[in-house]
Amino acid sequence: MNISTNQHFMKLNTIGTHFSIIEDKKSTITIMYTYMEFVMYAQIIWLSFLYVKSSVIAKFTEVKVEQAVEVINLSKSYILDKKELKVLENINLKVTAGNFISIIGPSGCGKSTLFRVIAGLEKDYTGSVYVNGSDIANTKPYIAYMLQKDLLLPWRNVWKNVVLPLELAGTLKDTDNTFLEKMLEEFGLKEFKNAYPDELSGGMRQRVALLRTWLMKGSVMLLDEPFGALDALTRNHMQDWLTKVWEKHQKTVLFITHDIEEAIYLSDEIVVMSQRPGKFIESLNIDLERPRKRDMVYTQQFVEYKKRIMSKVQE
Repeated sequence: MNISTNQHFMKLNTIGTHFSIIEDKKSTITIMYTYMEFVMYAQIIWLSFLYVKSSVIAKFTEVKVEQAVEVINLSKSYILDKKELKVLENINLKVTAGNFISIIGPSGCGKSTLFRVIAGLEKDYTGSVYVNGSDIANTKPYIAYMLQKDLLLPWRNVWKNVVLPLELAGTLKDTDNTFLEKMLEEFGLKEFKNAYPDELSGGMRQRVALLRTWLMKGSVMLLDEPFGALDALTRNHMQDWLTKVWEKHQKTVLFITHDIEEAIYLSDEIVVMSQRPGKFIESLNIDLERPRKRDMVYTQQFVEYKKRIMSKVQE
């Protein structure tokens, strides 16, 4: 493994896998993602979420503020072949605490880049981003971040994959096992506690990854197409399950998807992005009663939402 380091940024490269670690004196944030198909179980694969040191977590209490996330005049560019590539342009977003917001738009429009900025993984941007009232330029955000691939460690069973963030944070020994068992049951994983990832279906693997992310102490969750790789029937089942879990706990969720029906079914609000450079071109409040029920997708109201979003996505 080849490791290169500078003051604030480290990259660890293995075959097909990229790890990014950002460090400062107060906290350590770890995010992992892979650029290859997840087919080589022998490779080392780490977590796709953020974590903070145990000393910070121990003192952390979730802040009750009206705006969980606020993005003001955000723009982001990269340099590609010595030319500026504008990815995000003048993004403004307000996310009320406890809401479920979906972001939808064409591939390459900057949705994942927006998540990376909110998570504190991108530094060279203009504008401001606040998480729970704190400017992320000055204070590391409390964020739980899950990417599309589940990235479960193949040599660890369900239980050990779920508690891995607590191990890394040094808080596992202080965590009530009764609480963890209850969460396993709530996420439909109790009977699979000792199973290994290759013994699970795609939907069950995503449940493990979601629970692992849910156990982070961040009050804001970033979910980047968590159901995108699932077949249609499994995806519908996971959507139904996620709505029940979210409606019970009501964490603030930002959710990326390319599926318009999924966005409508899950969300309180949908934001539509344009082609790159990504701009917000539509914001639509979803006035469907909760708890959500599958037969809502056949109602005229649901169809009208779908038509409106489709017209904006195709512009």
